[in-house]
Amino acid sequence: MREFLAPQVFSDSEADDAFAEYWAAYVEAWRPFPDAVPALRRALGQGLAVGILTNGDAADQRRKVRATGLGELGIPVFASSELPAAKPDPRAFAAACAALGAAPGECLMIGDSLENDIAGAQNAAMPAILLDRYGRHRGVSVQRVTSLDELRFDGPDR
Repeated sequence: MREFLAPQVFSDSEADDAFAEYWAAYVEAWRPFPDAVPALRRALGQGLAVGILTNGDAADQRRKVRATGLGELGIPVFASSELPAAKPDPRAFAAACAALGAAPGECLMIGDSLENDIAGAQNAAMPAILLDRYGRHRGVSVQRVTSLDELRFDGPDR
């Protein structure tokens, strides 16, 4: 916090208080995208094993999933703090797939980061779809959707 808010000078207590205020606002802002729950329900309705692979502390990530209502779906969360590596390392993808009872080639990664999600999945021999909500990655050579509403999960195109 001191580095972020420089040149102001903070005591330990003041820096802790500033971080606590930031964290409270951050947590309060957690919201699911409107297309998230319907897409997850469609995938689950097709009998697919679904998981959330995320970088970060497992407790914080699970708290976020619960706070956004995604936790009600019972989808497992695979957080880098509990995995052999973080995304984009292929070991993160392999571990999540193994926990779901599948090989990476039998899974599909849908993510919004070209480096962490898409390249990482591809390096793990996993097919991937880029979620490009804001059209920042037009022309990339990977399958791209702008909304999870575009996903059907009922055929070879997914």
